[in-house]
Amino acid sequence: MKRKIVFILEGLYNGGTEIALMQLTRQMDHEKYDIYVYYEDHEYSDPRIVEKVRPNVTFLEKGQEFVADVKIIVTYMADEGIFQQIKSQKTYFWFHTFDKEINEFVKKHATKFDGIVTVSEFCKKGLSEWNLPCPIKVINNYVDAEMVRAGAEESCEMELSSGLNFIVVARFAPSKRYDRVKKFYDACVERDLDFKIFIIGDANEYHLEYGKYMDETFSNLDNVEMLGMQENPYKYMSKCDYTLVLSEIESWSLVVSESKILDVPCICSDFGPEDEQIKDGVNGIIYMDEDYASRLDEVVSQQKELKENLRGFQYDNEKILRNWDEVLEQ
Repeated sequence: MKRKIVFILEGLYNGGTEIALMQLTRQMDHEKYDIYVYYEDHEYSDPRIVEKVRPNVTFLEKGQEFVADVKIIVTYMADEGIFQQIKSQKTYFWFHTFDKEINEFVKKHATKFDGIVTVSEFCKKGLSEWNLPCPIKVINNYVDAEMVRAGAEESCEMELSSGLNFIVVARFAPSKRYDRVKKFYDACVERDLDFKIFIIGDANEYHLEYGKYMDETFSNLDNVEMLGMQENPYKYMSKCDYTLVLSEIESWSLVVSESKILDVPCICSDFGPEDEQIKDGVNGIIYMDEDYASRLDEVVSQQKELKENLRGFQYDNEKILRNWDEVLEQ
């Protein structure tokens, strides 16, 4: 008999967590699992993400009572009632990011969890400091390498610089630190580089003010092209020399993994688990501060070497699915 697995979210937004859910549920063994998704916020959920998730799961109705073998909570918005509304033999929390409300929720309900699944050693280390009563298991996010490479094969129109081309793929939100992108831009201008920065992303309903900041900051800059939200960012990423990931904090950057799959080196901030994904000066560049001018000579001179060092990179999705099977079949 198939095991019933239900994921519980606040909403289906256009963020890394929802993309990770989409890719994982697509690849889980549907001969072994019936997969369900329950989410509360239908008003502000992104219909594009809902439709991407839909083929792989069955959606539960708001308020619907349900009995599962395993429920996986992915939100601090789940109140006490969710533990009664959706009953299960096992309960896990899928931890993606440190946030005040999430932290308080996990600490409050830790005794109800049979375990926590988190996406990096960086997150596990932080969680371990709380002395929680449940085990913590690291499972990196699933990344569909075939989908990424296939997407890169699609044609697209880009007015590339004859020099270096950089790309940012991130929603418009304060944590993504587009102010750092502006500082990087300024350093490139001061260095008199021949360059261009492409930006893929938009603001959801919660960050409309930040969307205004983005428009005011970047829309009239020379050497910057705003591409909006793209269903397939990989066709643009693959044509660039570097991907910029200058976030304040990331639990595990899907964009870094996707960029590596495309043999495009990343320029990263020290966002947390960056050294679990990038070897500084070997297959990417990690800035430990915001002095972006300090390493531009390396950015210019080492791009081909960094790219060559990424060739043959393999993302171990089979291990990720085995680790999920160990959790779901306990």
